[in-house]
Amino acid sequence: MSVKKNYQYKSVLKDEINNFIEIRRLQGYKDGSKYPLESLDEYLVGNDVYDKNLSSGIVDKWVVETFGERTPKTINNAIGYYNSFAKYLHAHGIDVFVPEFTGGSSSYVPYIFSESEITSLFRVIDDGLRNTTELTKIQFPLFIRLLYGCGLRLSEALNLRLSDIDFDQGIIFIKSAKGNKDRIIPVHETLSIILRQYCTNFLKMSFNSDGLLFVSRFGQRYHHSKPRSVSWAERLFKKALSAANIEMINDPNSSRDICLYCLRHTFAVNSFRMQERAGVDTYRSTPFLSLYMGHKDLIGTETYLHMTDENAEDILTLTATHTENLFPGVPDEE
Repeated sequence: MSVKKNYQYKSVLKDEINNFIEIRRLQGYKDGSKYPLESLDEYLVGNDVYDKNLSSGIVDKWVVETFGERTPKTINNAIGYYNSFAKYLHAHGIDVFVPEFTGGSSSYVPYIFSESEITSLFRVIDDGLRNTTELTKIQFPLFIRLLYGCGLRLSEALNLRLSDIDFDQGIIFIKSAKGNKDRIIPVHETLSIILRQYCTNFLKMSFNSDGLLFVSRFGQRYHHSKPRSVSWAERLFKKALSAANIEMINDPNSSRDICLYCLRHTFAVNSFRMQERAGVDTYRSTPFLSLYMGHKDLIGTETYLHMTDENAEDILTLTATHTENLFPGVPDEE
């Protein structure tokens, strides 16, 4: 993409574009390419746009038609240049839509579990994986449900403590997570019931205790015990995938194979899918899901918007309909 020599802006925003370019020149910017503004100008002229208040529909169509086949890096560069111009317009009382950046230049394509795969996965885990301890057979089903039903990161689930859970409000407090951020996670009622059952019958502890949810073993001082390790979780998950006949993929577009983090990806995609089916504007709800998942900005969350049509089975509702009776029984207190 290159700038046309002596290009003359002709659209309804021609004066604003020329003024913006002049201001950037006076500020010392050396714009190597003003192609985004030239293409926007041509698009507005070609589509008979005479209103300076550009809607999201107009801007989105311009981006898709002009840059749709380009690389994510090129698209982001164009959007970044346009957004600077949009801020200039806003400062002068002109209301225009500001698009978000794409998911970046990474070619990683996350694996999204289907409904049948999730059903099989929970079945083999609840039946008890072979060659595992009784402690693991009780802990691992709840651990997987927290990843899948709440979209937690692996480290967030492993380091949960009893004091992080408010059973009355049905929420989990995530403390000092990625980026040293705290956040509050509402828990689905069915998962909250299982969580309470686990803490009451298995841990047999007061709800104001600071003990870990997933300890490697019980010691004399429970709250000083070590949490389960990442290798513990990954080893069991690979065993569960094999038992559920879910084959590990070898996709050149993926930087890693099916992993525990894919449960978080599946949670995000199906959260958007549920909102779409409920008639909720997913772009309006994106900031809320971004906060829920602890993303640093909206870019990471909006990546999942483009995946909702790739896997059309309804997965997330499986938590509500299948988890209540799946959690295995716990041993009686000796």
